[in-house]
Amino acid sequence: MIMKKVTLILVLVFAVMVFFNPVTAQEKEYRAFGIGINVLDLTGLNAGSGSTIYFPINVARGFRLEPLLGFNTEATDYDDENNESSYSDFLIGLGIFPTIRKGSAVIYVGGRFGIKFGSGEYTSPGDVTTEYSDFSFGIGPVLGGEYYFNPHLSLGGEMAIMYSSTVDKTDYEFGDEEDTRVNIETQGLVFVRFYF
Repeated sequence: MIMKKVTLILVLVFAVMVFFNPVTAQEKEYRAFGIGINVLDLTGLNAGSGSTIYFPINVARGFRLEPLLGFNTEATDYDDENNESSYSDFLIGLGIFPTIRKGSAVIYVGGRFGIKFGSGEYTSPGDVTTEYSDFSFGIGPVLGGEYYFNPHLSLGGEMAIMYSSTVDKTDYEFGDEEDTRVNIETQGLVFVRFYF
């Protein structure tokens, strides 16, 4: 219910910005490269790679490519004796977007895809270590928009439906196990992007 309200608010805000924002000199400013970060994950589903860094490249007026990178590493020492775990992952992907600009607002519709590699281990009492790894592929349609406060700074939002397939491999002391998971999820993100 909260996600529906937040999505509705974002859509209304961007609609107002697109249709009621007068054309300014900023529309003539064209910045080709930038860097951005998702500052708020409205769904909580992207935490596996921490905050992802986005690199918007406005290839031409009306078309953007947006490579992305993310990584996460964590280690946990448990209170009980000799239990510890660690996990690291790396995410790389690309967004492909036709864009529509009206005044200081930009709306984009397209898709993102990416792959994620992860690995970790868990050590239990008696120094028994279990190693695990995962590989994920994700793809999905995206609808987003951003508002330029000036030619170098924008705030935006994005919603997507992502399909992902993950292969988990676990190496136990007495054998190996491999599982495949398929997931379809909605995502909502808020971005800050800086352009050069």
